Amino acid sequence: MGVASHVGGISSSKIFASSLQHLAVQYFINDKEKVMKIKTLMVINAVITVVFGLAFVFMPERLLLMYGNPVDAPMLYLGQLFGATHIMIAVLTWSARNVADSEARKAIVLAVFIGYAIAFIVALIAQFNGVVNALGWLTVAIYFFFSLGFGYFHFKKYS
Repeated sequence: MGVASHVGGISSSKIFASSLQHLAVQYFINDKEKVMKIKTLMVINAVITVVFGLAFVFMPERLLLMYGNPVDAPMLYLGQLFGATHIMIAVLTWSARNVADSEARKAIVLAVFIGYAIAFIVALIAQFNGVVNALGWLTVAIYFFFSLGFGYFHFKKYS
């Protein structure tokens, strides 16, 4: 069946993406009492991005093949740079998780929000253009979740 298994004609990556979007709406939009704290969002971000980062640094060929991309020297190089960038983001958000509300934390939240919002748009366009296989929906969902989360904390008061 490949990387993305199918259940009733729906790929598991689309199911996961839908679940992640539901989670984002539930925690960031609906009920004020359920709103996630900035620290929690930064920890979740650090964990997910370090996993992707390490995988792309040390196993770029495997991940590129999972996404249905060609594997050649330039793609391996770009995959490893992509991984290094994710590790940088993970270290940044992990390190900033306990920082008191300050101009520095606001700048970090804004930068991460803008980065994820752009990445979401790029990933969505790539997905619609068939650049990657169905597993790409997972990437779209992750970028959507983090752009929504960091956007929420950029435009709302921290908790």
